[in-house]
Amino acid sequence: MKKKPIYPMENIKLNAVKLLSKKLSKDGLKCVPEGVHHINEIYDLVKATYPELCDDTLLCKDVCSCGANQPEWKHRVRNIMTRLKNKGRATKGLLARGYWRISWREADQYMDEIAILDATCGGRMIWFNKNHPNTLYMDVRSMPNGTLTTQPNWAVKPDVIGDWSKKLDFPDWSFHHICWDIPHVVAEPNEKSIILTKYGVLNPTWEKDVANGFKELWRVLKPYGTLNFKYADIDIKVSKMLSLFPVQPLYGTRTKKAVNGHGTYWFTFVKIPE
Repeated sequence: MKKKPIYPMENIKLNAVKLLSKKLSKDGLKCVPEGVHHINEIYDLVKATYPELCDDTLLCKDVCSCGANQPEWKHRVRNIMTRLKNKGRATKGLLARGYWRISWREADQYMDEIAILDATCGGRMIWFNKNHPNTLYMDVRSMPNGTLTTQPNWAVKPDVIGDWSKKLDFPDWSFHHICWDIPHVVAEPNEKSIILTKYGVLNPTWEKDVANGFKELWRVLKPYGTLNFKYADIDIKVSKMLSLFPVQPLYGTRTKKAVNGHGTYWFTFVKIPE
């Protein structure tokens, strides 16, 4: 992207905007409280905190040939919001246009070291540490305690709401390791049972969903990162499932315990650069 030439007065303004980026990156946008905010409200909170660094006269188009007719400092705020997506602090998934959900986790001191994504966390039952500080827990659902009357303590409380079968709000090469434990029963989304509620279902469009999901998770995985794929071949043969992936797993295993001829599999993929 070719930049426009910067003149002395614009240079002073641009340095102020760069300083704003540094301050927001350092404090993690702490000036925005937890909750759902419209982007304009976020702008107001930032400007109230750093009024001397938010110059409305320096437009994005003044410093970039492809820039918009909007203050450059607002562009920098949006950049910071994008960076915070893969740290579990901000998401705009499933919200109305222009709205962001800001969340501050208890283990906030580790938020700059998020290395692991659980793309289908559910009740986090496979985890030894269900609140691992370096892990971002994601699920398409959020279910409170008491959803299952037979298991009142079971709940789905992801750090971020996200659907692995669609575009994820994470930059390329975001995670060192990804855990992907997809549902293993094909059913209509409105079908109800304890098992389907607890583990979710594969939609009738599962082939397209799974293929897209692998592609998207592969995108956000770092080079030489690992993707662990967990799958039970109840409705779909494991050979059919693996045929949807553009790369082969490095290795895998089947559990010793099998039910009615079916088993649970773990496959490990390593993103080795071409």
